[in-house]
Amino acid sequence: MGISLFAIVSVLKFVSGPDVVFSAIYLIPIVFTTWCLSVSAGLVMAAASTLTLLSINLSETHKYVDLIVPYWNAGMDLGVFLIVIFILSEAKQLYHRERELSRTDFLTSLPNSRAFSEALTAEIIRVRRYRHQITIVYLDLDDFKQVNDRYGHHAGDMLLSTFAELLRSKVRDVDVVARLGGDEFALMLPETDADAARLILNKIDGALHEAIAYPGQVYPVTFSAGAVTFSRPLDSIAQMIQHADRVMYSVKQNGKGRVVQEVLG
Repeated sequence: MGISLFAIVSVLKFVSGPDVVFSAIYLIPIVFTTWCLSVSAGLVMAAASTLTLLSINLSETHKYVDLIVPYWNAGMDLGVFLIVIFILSEAKQLYHRERELSRTDFLTSLPNSRAFSEALTAEIIRVRRYRHQITIVYLDLDDFKQVNDRYGHHAGDMLLSTFAELLRSKVRDVDVVARLGGDEFALMLPETDADAARLILNKIDGALHEAIAYPGQVYPVTFSAGAVTFSRPLDSIAQMIQHADRVMYSVKQNGKGRVVQEVLG
């Protein structure tokens, strides 16, 4: 697309000749390639645009008072192009930084609920195409409020960060760990059946008690989890997450500190 835009502008410039100023129009392919590809691509496009403008202007040097004029104009054009590329690259970095922050939990650096939904949506496309199983786990720390009340909110934040790191360390690179809010977390385990999910959850349960020591104390915390393995996705990802949430809530209502699994499909 960028090359096509460059070609169209170049043809228009060639037809119109050196009398018509086309520098601003060349910004169209330059901006497009810088934003959609990279700064390097934008620089290549800027160089090509400058050389094209220069070559067309040099074809009619008799119109200039001095031969240095077309070279001066080309230098000015290149300077404008470089300034625009620099400003655009800074804006692009800021955009991606803000976009990433909007998808990341500030305390644990885990993906937030929005990012989890996006990742699950992308994975469901693969599940429907290749008919793989997928397991969604909804986890909630039991008696978390007691930690805040007894040790303070700083200790509570430390516990959440510790639990987040524990979850991250016990899953595969292809799995997604997210903090949905408060003391609620979620796991997306692609291509994972109920047996494999149980092994992962057992590892998490076994490691939790080793990871929550705090100045000679042990947090009075366990976790409840609802794990649902889907052979076929439901109509919406919201329904899938809600189903895992309901299973987890049933655990909370019946003693806490356990994992209940279901298989659907």
